[in-house]
Amino acid sequence: MSEFFTVIVALAAVIGLIFLTMYITKSLMKKFNFRGSGGKGIRIIDCAGIGQDKFIAAVQAGEKKLLLGVTGSEIRVLCELSDEDIAAMTTEEKSADNTGKTFGDYLAENIREKFGGSKKDGKGT
Repeated sequence: MSEFFTVIVALAAVIGLIFLTMYITKSLMKKFNFRGSGGKGIRIIDCAGIGQDKFIAAVQAGEKKLLLGVTGSEIRVLCELSDEDIAAMTTEEKSADNTGKTFGDYLAENIREKFGGSKKDGKGT
């Protein structure tokens, strides 16, 4: 019985660490304005990874909108973007994922499907 209790306590500790990590990650993303919502004159509109330590970012600085190539050692301006380019990017982004779900929502849904039954049938497995 003592070993069973030890396993349950260890499992609860691991689950607690997972939720603590999720909370800290969310708060850091808000603190450092990771998604580019609001800001002090510079806003990241969109970002796409293209390799290890390499990505392309659409950035708005004041009235200018730029497409930047970013590597570990340099940042280059690839081109200036028009308002039409930005509108097309945000339209594609909305149509790609219009569910509004967060990572936590997807995680909870998958856990529910694997261990507690899916939402579709409403019963457990």
